[in-house]
Amino acid sequence: MHAIVDHIQSVDLHAGEEARRYLDTLTKPPGSLGALEELAAQLCAITGELKPSITPPAVIVFAADHGVAAEGVSAFPQAVTAQMVANFAQGGAAINVLLVRLARVLKSWMSAWRAILRLLVWSMPRYAAVPLIWW
Repeated sequence: MHAIVDHIQSVDLHAGEEARRYLDTLTKPPGSLGALEELAAQLCAITGELKPSITPPAVIVFAADHGVAAEGVSAFPQAVTAQMVANFAQGGAAINVLLVRLARVLKSWMSAWRAILRLLVWSMPRYAAVPLIWW
């Protein structure tokens, strides 16, 4: 473990700042991409490069339907989760636009996810009514 940790380098704060300055020169209002801009700056700081390369690129989309909407704390009804995942699978969500350009991995695992979704989402009981199980 120490051998691995010893090879971890500090982030390059200069590269992160340079990335932020570059993003502000693009044709868009400064900061308009929100967290995506900060993520890009962090990636530049981690790699020390203004245009880092990530090979192979991948996008991972997580969706959960654990029944918490029944507690009245969710912005949307529980049915929206399944609708959104179906929209991802059919290529109709904003994330799919990024995938066309960056990574074409979603399509293959979304077919598997549809099967998992059928098994879990519609049969999942309200989370508060189920005892926690720890593995």
